Amino acid sequence: MKKSYIMWGFIIFIVYTTVLYSANDIKAPRFALCNLDGKYVTLSELLEENNVIITFWASYCNPCKVELPQLVALENKYSQSKKIKLVLINIDTEGKEKALPVLQELSIGALCLLDPYQIVVKKYNPDLTIPATFLVNKKGIMKFKAIGESTENIKNLELEIQKL
Repeated sequence: MKKSYIMWGFIIFIVYTTVLYSANDIKAPRFALCNLDGKYVTLSELLEENNVIITFWASYCNPCKVELPQLVALENKYSQSKKIKLVLINIDTEGKEKALPVLQELSIGALCLLDPYQIVVKKYNPDLTIPATFLVNKKGIMKFKAIGESTENIKNLELEIQKL
């Protein structure tokens, strides 16, 4: 009788912790988008060797323009120690025509992908609020999400990077 209580308690504990663990481990939606040179890049390729910061932005978004250089600085700081790769996903419907001048103006050479039909951004952020930034670990699990403008986003993202 005592053994059955212990066994049931153990089973309930395992089920409960598994549910909690899996509820927090949200898989990042997969994608394949063109870069500025017209070559397809997939999330799977990026995750082979890196943890990935994904940020959705647009040329008309002033908070995005403020955040982009800060994200580049995080990539530079953690590219070696935490294997961080920054991926900028532009959602302008005009694509490269709008994205490239902004990147040149800000002197940003990070990988930029184009989502002119806004298919991928809707998988990550259905309401299309930008900037929208995500940290995805090498296993494809989202470890951080920040939607919209906040002075705390970069600081909180860096804290999550340090945990990797």
